[in-house]
Amino acid sequence: MKLEKRFGKSLVFSNMLKAETGYLIDTYNEKNIIENDFHLLKDVTLIRFRPIRHWTDSKIRAFAFCCVVSMILIRVMQWMTEQAGYKMSTTVLKDELTDIQEVVMIYSPADAERKITERSAVQKKLWKIFELEKIEKQLSLHK
Repeated sequence: MKLEKRFGKSLVFSNMLKAETGYLIDTYNEKNIIENDFHLLKDVTLIRFRPIRHWTDSKIRAFAFCCVVSMILIRVMQWMTEQAGYKMSTTVLKDELTDIQEVVMIYSPADAERKITERSAVQKKLWKIFELEKIEKQLSLHK
């Protein structure tokens, strides 16, 4: 009976005695955001911070820097999709963008055509959100 009364409730201990209750709760809840970023860094399908296959300090720092920049980029892309009204996980976002491919059809040495594969409804929305049509022409291998 005592356990049922506490079900779904948490106790938050703090040494910030003069802080307002709302501030303490918000600060406690923000720790989950940072923990989720560490999980993202360790996710083998996205960034894969471990194992580090470098031996010198400078290469390890460069590798860590690239991983953190990747995490920031993924979070910014996730934020952009949320601002556009589409909430999706980082894994789904990566999978949807990975499925968009470029095909180069070579008819002769002087004649080639480049096309983007058919996109799903979600991919079309992401294409618009990230304004990929602006860089589509710049990605051209053959003109």
